Amino acid sequence: MERTDSKREYGIDLLRIVAMIFIVTLHVLAQGGITSVPDRDFYKAFVSQYLYDFVVCGVNVFALISGYVCYTDKRRRFHLSRLVLLWLQVVFVMLLETFLAWIFDPTHVSGRLFLRSLLPLTFDTSWYFTGYSIMFFFIPLMNDLVRKTEETVLKRILFVIPLFCLIWSIGGAVPGRNLITYIKLGTDLNHGYSFVWLCVLFIIGASIKKCGIGKMIQRPFLFISSGIIVIALNSALYAYQYYGGPKAFEGSVFLDYLAPNILIVSMIMLIVFSNIEIKEGSLFQKAVSFAAPSMFTIYIVHTHDYFWYQILNGLFAPVMRKNIFVISGFVALFIIVLFVSVILLDKLRQMLFKLLRLEKLIDHIISAIEKFFRRLSGKLIKKED
Repeated sequence: MERTDSKREYGIDLLRIVAMIFIVTLHVLAQGGITSVPDRDFYKAFVSQYLYDFVVCGVNVFALISGYVCYTDKRRRFHLSRLVLLWLQVVFVMLLETFLAWIFDPTHVSGRLFLRSLLPLTFDTSWYFTGYSIMFFFIPLMNDLVRKTEETVLKRILFVIPLFCLIWSIGGAVPGRNLITYIKLGTDLNHGYSFVWLCVLFIIGASIKKCGIGKMIQRPFLFISSGIIVIALNSALYAYQYYGGPKAFEGSVFLDYLAPNILIVSMIMLIVFSNIEIKEGSLFQKAVSFAAPSMFTIYIVHTHDYFWYQILNGLFAPVMRKNIFVISGFVALFIIVLFVSVILLDKLRQMLFKLLRLEKLIDHIISAIEKFFRRLSGKLIKKED
């Protein structure tokens, strides 16, 4: 989740914040009960669905950022300590949240919840963290693949992948059996909730960085406009089908992480934000640098089992009778309070980790383990000789 290049791009840090705002908004709309209220009028339904379409790309953007920031033209040493440190961060935050929930609401906290917080990978407590942890071990391979591939080929790949996603989405949604549905039976992309899809996004992000596509764009407004148009058309299609139009497809295939429109918008956002320059030392730059490192903690906090089912679940359903401006105000207030409180608390967590020198400690432990296995393998080789 951390940058590996020496020059920091604050536009990408800003995108990390925007992507997390999108993700939280997406979860507020769905799990918060806004998009599931049955008696919404057309105006509320269309606005909420349009907003849903606009922010659903957040997860893809977050994964694209991983590929963008982890790619370097020169090969670098594989740092397993970064994954271990991230695991400690997840466990620390989850256990702390579970403990606080147990203090204030013990009836909804069980021993299993503590166990799920202590072993997030074993119990797949967070699908994204699980997928990222698996993908982490493929990062050196994916970076080598991008390095050795010519830029012209990478640009073609960037064009072909959305096209493939279009065929994948339409072919898999048409009723009945076809070639795509049979291919899907043999794969497990799971609508994008898969480490395989995260790997695809990583490669796309790394390819965009290597090709320097963001620096080629002189008119980012055109790309932003095209992204908005794609989302608007998608919203209109959904509204038309939802209110009696011909339902040619099964399910919301164009709201899937694998959907071509969602992928294209995600790529456009990465390209545009990679071209944004924020003045070093400015107040805005300092604010972005202060907040950006805590974005993944916000994800962990609000997707924690207790927060997800006991706090966020149906939280906004009671205010759906209000007008759209009041609903928007409640949603904005919730997001602001969540971000500010978690960012401040996460700063304390970062200070604690630095005080304990966990990063250096983990590096020493991993280095000691590596030396032990090298010596052991060397002795085994000598015995065979």
